[in-house]
Amino acid sequence: MDRLAADPALRAQPWDVKVAAAALPAARIDRLVDRPGVAAMARVSELALTAPDGAVPVQGRVFDRPPGPFRFAVREGRSVERAGEATAGRGLLDALHAHVGDRVTLASRGRPFAVRIVGRHVEPDAGGRAVVLAAATLPASERVLLRRADRVLLLRPGVDAAAFAAALLRDAGGRIGVDRPIESLRREAAQLRPVVYGVTALLIAIALVNLLSTLLLGLRERERDIAVLGAIGATPRQVAGTVLAGGVALAAIAGAVGVPAGAWTFRLLIARTDPSDGPDVATLPSALVLAAAIPAALLATAAVSAIAARQAARLHPAPALRAE
Repeated sequence: MDRLAADPALRAQPWDVKVAAAALPAARIDRLVDRPGVAAMARVSELALTAPDGAVPVQGRVFDRPPGPFRFAVREGRSVERAGEATAGRGLLDALHAHVGDRVTLASRGRPFAVRIVGRHVEPDAGGRAVVLAAATLPASERVLLRRADRVLLLRPGVDAAAFAAALLRDAGGRIGVDRPIESLRREAAQLRPVVYGVTALLIAIALVNLLSTLLLGLRERERDIAVLGAIGATPRQVAGTVLAGGVALAAIAGAVGVPAGAWTFRLLIARTDPSDGPDVATLPSALVLAAAIPAALLATAAVSAIAARQAARLHPAPALRAE
């Protein structure tokens, strides 16, 4: 989530500010956004397209010209550079059984047109069934649908995007919609962070309680063995060390198997539950965090095992053996 919040292109929104088409005249909106601090501006329209038979709905992101500086997260191929080209989401390529480099036929209101798929971009919307293309790719009769286009802006380095958006709203008298994708992404990440941390803490607590109950049950079942150790001269410290070593060894094996298995399972689940963009945005913790996971697990296990170890050290051999 932090990675997504840092790069709006991973949500197919590679701009700093979006000004929604409003009741204001287009010329007025253009004057509003034409101000210092803007590095690039483009007009973008959302257009409902279909595959030629109409069975596959396609979301079109239509730029008034090739996207240029608005860099989508292209994972295969390249970005759109001229009319007649498009990048597509994974979901659309799968639905059409197409690949990067193929020519496909789409339709707008039943009017077909051909595009060459020059790249695959990360596309979270519409199940990945979306394309990015330039307006000149559409049939001339369909370009009239693009009159009410949104404006997307890239700001120059150092420009405060929040202050810029606030100034736009103020100058427009609140009659336009202004959206900052990175702000909504960060807000979403902030809302999910307590959930992720809370669930993780709960799972760790359950694991430690299960470990403690397992060790205590094993201790009860092996009272005679522990008593024999004491009877042949093992000190309470040595008995406690045996129990502690058993718990830590269990954690070492579990960590060595669980960390790589968990990483593989995570990527598999992401790919299965979110096939449109999941494989492209899924990321694992850093190597340092993964390397620290096993020592952290060993320390936590040692702390829990020490409880069972102290109980084992207090076991008196004579009563235990006499009970047998």
